[in-house]
Amino acid sequence: MAAQAPTHFPDRPQFSGVMKPCRLEGEVSHLEAHGAIPDDIDGTFYRVMPDPQLPPFIQDDPWFNGDGSISAFRIKDSKVSFKHKYVQTEKLKREREAKRALLGKYRNKYTDAVEFKVRTSINTNIIHFNGKLLALKQDTPPYELDPETLETLDLHTF
Repeated sequence: MAAQAPTHFPDRPQFSGVMKPCRLEGEVSHLEAHGAIPDDIDGTFYRVMPDPQLPPFIQDDPWFNGDGSISAFRIKDSKVSFKHKYVQTEKLKREREAKRALLGKYRNKYTDAVEFKVRTSINTNIIHFNGKLLALKQDTPPYELDPETLETLDLHTF
């Protein structure tokens, strides 16, 4: 009989308090702001962070092995809107299909439950480069994202 996938995140510091996974995708417009937003600010601030979508099957796995989730704060006409989505990596898609974590220990592919073509959580940085929005991690090519919708376009090759 196969081992059952964990249903809760481990009671560990890396999965509690401000590090607790939020596992949410969505958007909110007209955010409340404390103070005034200058009229001349017009742009988007992007943020990436690790956010595990499923409990790991390795209890001591670090938080930064979590899936890459992208936030966009759009500021225009003194208003702020917010959008948040996961980067659609092979890891994320396969784990959602399996309904359990498949990636093993951080940087140890020999502990994975399956073999990945591109083993990454893509959660380290996000940049505009050469007219493209790219989500980055040091161990893989970047993923290209749509700067408006945050939809994952593809694994980027130069």
